[in-house]
Formats: sequence, structure tokens, C-alpha cells
Amino acid sequence: MTTEYDLPCATCDGPLARDTVAPDDLGVDAPGPVPVATCEHCGSRYYPAEALEVIGREAS
Repeated sequence: MTTEYDLPCATCDGPLARDTVAPDDLGVDAPGPVPVATCEHCGSRYYPAEALEVIGREAS
């Protein structure tokens, strides 16, 4: 299965790396860091399904 980490950045076509973001940076109250895919070249951030689940739980 292809994940966000396997795709190139939509902004600059650079590689994406696994990273985490503090919940406060996203405005959610999650119990720990939220996983994201961050472009190694331009810093664009993409949210894998697991991050959207965390954000969605906090929004409901």
C-alpha cells in the first residue's frame, strides 16, 4: 500500500520524511506527538491517515 511517505512533495517534488509535530502546533489536544510527512527540501507538511484520525478524534 502506498502511503504519504512514499509520494513526492506536491510543491517541489522533493522526498518526504517521517516527522512528528507537537499537538499544540496543530491546535489539538492529543496525548502525544502527531505523525506527519515533511518535505526534506521545502518543508511542506502532509498529514497521513494516522494524523487525520488523531485530529478528527479531537475535533469531535
